[in-house]
Amino acid sequence: MNNKTTSTKITQVLFCLVLFLSLFSTINCVTLGLVSKNSEEPLNLLELRTRAIIEGPYAEIEYIHVYKNPYDKPLETDFYFPRTETSVFYKFQAIFRNQTIVGQILEKEKAKAMYEWNVERGNTVAYSERNAETPDVMQVQVGNIPPHESVQIIFSVIQPLETVINQFWGFTLPSVLTERYAPASVDTSKVPNISNVDLENSAYKEWKIEVVIKSDQPFSYVSNPSHNIVPVLSESDSKIYKAVWNVTVVPNKNFVVYFRPEKIEEPRSIIASHPNDPNDKVVLVNFLPQLNKLDVAQAQKTLSEEEEGFLKLKNLALKEDVENAKGEFIFVIDRSGSMYGARIVNLKKALAKFLTVLPKDSFFNIVSFGSSYSFYKSKSIQFNQKNVDEALSWINTIDADMGGTEILGALQAATSASQMKGYPRTIMALTDGDVFNPTEVIKHVKNHADQVRVCTVGIGYGASEYLVKNIAKAGKCTSQFVLDNEDIGDKAIYMIKAATSRYLENIEFGIECFNSKKKSVFNENSKVGLLLKDEPFKKWVYLHDIVDIQYCNAKLNYYNSLKEKKVSQELSIEGFKTAQVTEVWHKVAYDAKIKDMDILLKSGEEGAEGLKQKIIDLSLMYQILTDYTAFLAVIQESTVDPSAEKIKEKISNLNSADYDGAGDVQQESATGGSSPSGSSRFGAKSPVADPNNYPTPPPATHYAPTSSSYSGSASASSLKAITSFTGLIFVCWIGFIFIDIFTSNSDKKKKLL
Repeated sequence: MNNKTTSTKITQVLFCLVLFLSLFSTINCVTLGLVSKNSEEPLNLLELRTRAIIEGPYAEIEYIHVYKNPYDKPLETDFYFPRTETSVFYKFQAIFRNQTIVGQILEKEKAKAMYEWNVERGNTVAYSERNAETPDVMQVQVGNIPPHESVQIIFSVIQPLETVINQFWGFTLPSVLTERYAPASVDTSKVPNISNVDLENSAYKEWKIEVVIKSDQPFSYVSNPSHNIVPVLSESDSKIYKAVWNVTVVPNKNFVVYFRPEKIEEPRSIIASHPNDPNDKVVLVNFLPQLNKLDVAQAQKTLSEEEEGFLKLKNLALKEDVENAKGEFIFVIDRSGSMYGARIVNLKKALAKFLTVLPKDSFFNIVSFGSSYSFYKSKSIQFNQKNVDEALSWINTIDADMGGTEILGALQAATSASQMKGYPRTIMALTDGDVFNPTEVIKHVKNHADQVRVCTVGIGYGASEYLVKNIAKAGKCTSQFVLDNEDIGDKAIYMIKAATSRYLENIEFGIECFNSKKKSVFNENSKVGLLLKDEPFKKWVYLHDIVDIQYCNAKLNYYNSLKEKKVSQELSIEGFKTAQVTEVWHKVAYDAKIKDMDILLKSGEEGAEGLKQKIIDLSLMYQILTDYTAFLAVIQESTVDPSAEKIKEKISNLNSADYDGAGDVQQESATGGSSPSGSSRFGAKSPVADPNNYPTPPPATHYAPTSSSYSGSASASSLKAITSFTGLIFVCWIGFIFIDIFTSNSDKKKKLL
């Protein structure tokens, strides 16, 4: 080996060493799970139980967590556990020394300050919030657990059911959180600090689950693909049908249920009266529209095959959609200066891919935009080989040469262009999202979502995630991101399939209610807009301060794209005298209203300034957890000496079954025992310390988990090391090439280049 070669190799080794050190110095490991505040060793949750009652399109879930302090000193714990983003947390209870305390929802900053105030004074106190940065995570803090004593925390949740090809309801109990990593650019004080533990090191190796499905129709299908446990089926004298699981499993994977009541497509109603005000009622009208041709028996067989049957069934339904779809596709493409280089090359590749996977019976057009916009053709042209070949040739000639990024005008033109009868329009917007008026753009798309579906593709590393995702959300479609030099491939096929989903449109809903004298006391008519496959129809009716309602008549009119005709349905809503007396359905109903207000608030539209306070007011009135409020429960006053040394611990989640290969199901025989007790579902509130009687607390001390230390499992550490090492090898390989180029003679340079 000559001196030059030796020098080259030394340079390469030093390059990789520097890269290795810099790589690990710029990665912050953020542990997520039941989390210790500042201790090195995780503390395990002692017991985990879950109860669920499924009725209509919702599941009412009760999570029961038991914590025990194993130390001789007072203990403060953090625990993080998974939730679905659409779930509604409506009750927070703590049981300590045989006393049950029901938590109270307060404004978040006030609740935080009161938690710290109580901890400092030696009171046993619990606090819970959902994190705006990680909406699929709930946090529970319990402060001042006395030595060797236990505290039981109970959460009550309402969770919407999933739908599977509009023929089945699906229900998932999430069990685990995986550890998450944040790059140095992420503000780790705003994200939860979750840790995981292997099964053999966990104190809670069992997850006790009780799930009860209630229906006024017999079940034609029920399954549990995640654990393959058969439920106990029963029928009451009042024709209420139940499917019950009462089992114990290892809490390292989700518990999944699919079921189908007979006549699932018929509209149904739920009536609820608030326990504190009999004249405050809500009504839910719901049904699953029929939007596919798949045979129910074949679908049930596919769903039962294995845990992946859900995905197989969705793919079958999407394939059937595309094969029978009609549509008009307008591609709105970004040719502004910011798309220069790899981005415009990738956009051209993506556009070419889209044109090759359109449904057979479809039309297409292209709108280019920059500072202005222009159409490829004056009107959409038929999808055939000749037209596609001509379009592909034209695509090869375009460049990022149209100036600024004025996407709004292009979308307005694509939306308002003359529409073809019988061919629903879908706009595919391909952009890097470099605009300064995202609110106007999203508002325009939302205002036309009843007539036009808008999907989005973000091009390049700098694509605006906010704009790309929110345009698609407002346009009732899907979004994808394509990085520089990435082939869009299957993403394009998936987007076309999603865009050709069958739908209901021009939905008109009307309801009129009558008193005992058959006099009309309430009347409402509304337009619901576009409803896609796997979206159940759910309409809340708010009947506040209306006396003597006896019955209501509801009407639905809509166009079904599968049947290619208008459909009318009527529903008589009776049973107001025997309505459920519970606050649960009010919480779900007003949570839906709060979510709509929150979307408007976060969009920054005019008139949205006062919405935050309105959201907080509704949250406090109906005790619904939001991003701006939190639960607080003062469990016991003066339980520990305020001056005593305290221990702060993290409580870890179990690693998932596919993460560490931990054990299988510990199955008990399923029993058809009674459903969760009425007291746990609608229990009366126990006395809670009045927050208004507290002295003004000092400013809250916000806990920010440190980002430089990592106390997760060995499995997580290994995964991080493997991921980092793989990237390191790739970058080193690139570095080797460049070092060889710059250290070799000119002839060798030419050969390599």
